[in-house]
Amino acid sequence: MERIYFEKIKEKYDHYFVEYSPPNPEGLFAWMSLVYIKKVEPAQVVKDMEEQSAYWFNKYPVAIMAGAYNSCGDSIDLVGVKPKQHLVSLMEDGKLRHYWELVEDSRFPNNVLNIESLLEIYRDVQYKTQHDIDIKIKEKAKNTRIFKRLLMFWAVFVPLIIAVLEFLSPSWVAVLALVYSFWKAYQEWLKMTGRKHPSKKEVEEQEEKRLMEHHHYHCKLNQEGFARLRNENFREMEQNENKAEHEKLPKNN
Repeated sequence: MERIYFEKIKEKYDHYFVEYSPPNPEGLFAWMSLVYIKKVEPAQVVKDMEEQSAYWFNKYPVAIMAGAYNSCGDSIDLVGVKPKQHLVSLMEDGKLRHYWELVEDSRFPNNVLNIESLLEIYRDVQYKTQHDIDIKIKEKAKNTRIFKRLLMFWAVFVPLIIAVLEFLSPSWVAVLALVYSFWKAYQEWLKMTGRKHPSKKEVEEQEEKRLMEHHHYHCKLNQEGFARLRNENFREMEQNENKAEHEKLPKNN
């Protein structure tokens, strides 16, 4: 049987949401992330992680590695509460055990990680086969080729066609082109002499260009400051995306 890739499962809670990723057949465990949209105490994070690990293991009996993150995507520091920031939960001696430490690969059960067993365990989870992914990749490559051909047509062949039409067209077309050139020159003369005021759209475009050049100049002067600002923007974007994700998820009952 070909390779399969399960879809991620998400559930929403009051101050965080859970993203659960079933393992691939070559993996050792499922991966679970708790993403908090509000500030939370480390002790509460530990409690939530252990409870969620037990909940998901009861639903899908597969070993789990879990981590907790704030709304900016940073791993939540559990120093002073637990020795590690990641939790491993697996069945040993008929009981689910939680380990806040690295666990050797040999301790993970491997009898449930073949494709047939995973399909049975995750029978209510959507998945894609390698064949499905290959088809999508081919479709994307085909669309890219079509776009490149259209771009080449407009960039190369259209100007050639226009040039040929101009060469073969009657003299009145050349007159129209000349009149249009004079009209464009006249419009530029009006702008340069202040007789024509730019439109609102043109003013906005000029201001946008000025601001871009201004920002670019100062970013070059202070590249370290620009890097800090860029990182802050990325963190804010991540935070907004996580909050939006939490908002759109249905409340878990």
